[in-house]
Amino acid sequence: MMLNNTVKKMLAVVGFALASLHAQAGLLNGESVGFTYYYPTLASTYAELDSAVVGDGVEFNFYDMFSVDVADNAIVINNFFYSDSDTAWDAASFSGFVIRDLGGFVNLTAAALDASSNMVGLDASRISFDARSVYVNWQGLAFNSGTQVKINLQGESTRPAVQVPESSGLLLALLGLAGVLLRCRRA
Repeated sequence: MMLNNTVKKMLAVVGFALASLHAQAGLLNGESVGFTYYYPTLASTYAELDSAVVGDGVEFNFYDMFSVDVADNAIVINNFFYSDSDTAWDAASFSGFVIRDLGGFVNLTAAALDASSNMVGLDASRISFDARSVYVNWQGLAFNSGTQVKINLQGESTRPAVQVPESSGLLLALLGLAGVLLRCRRA
């Protein structure tokens, strides 16, 4: 009876191990990204922040003016520091930021403003992208402490897949181990 429980437990462990092998990589999780603010033109770097690796939490805090959380498939800008009264970005040909994939493993195919965004005047014409970067030009637009901008991203990661043991080979190895344990118990 105890032997059957041991075999059952081992088979359960094998099942969980095999299920975990099929984890799939996302778009930006684990990627190194950079943040650059441009003003008064896209050719004029106003500020460049240190790079960050995309994961849980906020990746960039722009001089305590706002925070940028880059998620696997979205960019969320919020925590604008001003009070409830509206403040506007300066009018210029470009007053905004670019977020870039620094590793070169992301191929963006879409960047779209999410319906939850509430910066008045920010629309699709102010958001652009290429294969590795997202550009947001919010020149002349107003914001306050309740402003949030969310940009949904689509694309694919071109990062080479991590080599994992073939599931049938792992299964055979674990079954062999179970056979050895069975033989030892009977002896």
